[in-house]
Amino acid sequence: MYYTEQILEQEGIIQRLGSELKQVRLPARTINWQHNNIGSQPRITQRVLVARKQRKQINSKVSVAKTKIMSLRESILGVA
Repeated sequence: MYYTEQILEQEGIIQRLGSELKQVRLPARTINWQHNNIGSQPRITQRVLVARKQRKQINSKVSVAKTKIMSLRESILGVA
């Protein structure tokens, strides 16, 4: 029972992080922003960099939770 509780806990963490990942978005570009930047070259804004960093952190946390689930399943099966 101990292992199943831990696996369920890690799966809950993965679901929570997945919902957080869906919420990491860039704000929509307003008409005013489009008007002000009509002739400018496309470039990476600070908001894009922040969103990428947040996604990367969340994805790394998801991978850690998945490896914990794999190690728990291996210990249940007794695979060395």
